[in-house]
Formats: sequence, C-alpha cells, structure tokens
Amino acid sequence: MGLGALLNLALNLVMIPAYGIVGAAAASSIAYLAVTIALLAMYCRLSGVPVWQTLIILPSDVAPMLHMLQRKSV
Repeated sequence: MGLGALLNLALNLVMIPAYGIVGAAAASSIAYLAVTIALLAMYCRLSGVPVWQTLIILPSDVAPMLHMLQRKSV
C-alpha cells in the first residue's frame, strides 16, 4: 500500500502539470490498479488459488448463496 501511495504521488507530479484534473484522476486510477494487481498476485501465490478462479464467479460460488437465500425466505 505504501508503494501504491508513492506511485500515486510520482504519477501526480508528472501528470497534473500536463493534464490537470484529468491527470490526477488517471494517476490515481493507475496507482490503484497497480496495488490491486499486486494484492491479487500475492493472494493467489499464498493461497494457491489460480487467478482465473479468483476473478470469475463459478456455479460452485453461487450455489451456497442461493441456498442461504432460499432458507431465509421460507
């Protein structure tokens, strides 16, 4: 997270003078995306779960939720 903040600061220093508020928005988006990708890679490496299985909702993910919803509505 600290590296993401530093990346955001560096990108802001470069992009705000050239692009103004749009540069600030782009810098923040790029920094947040970089942090998200880094955290996803760390989670997948530590848990052993493949990236595709983390990002895609599988039927096995939906079934328990549907079961809980049906049980509560009865």
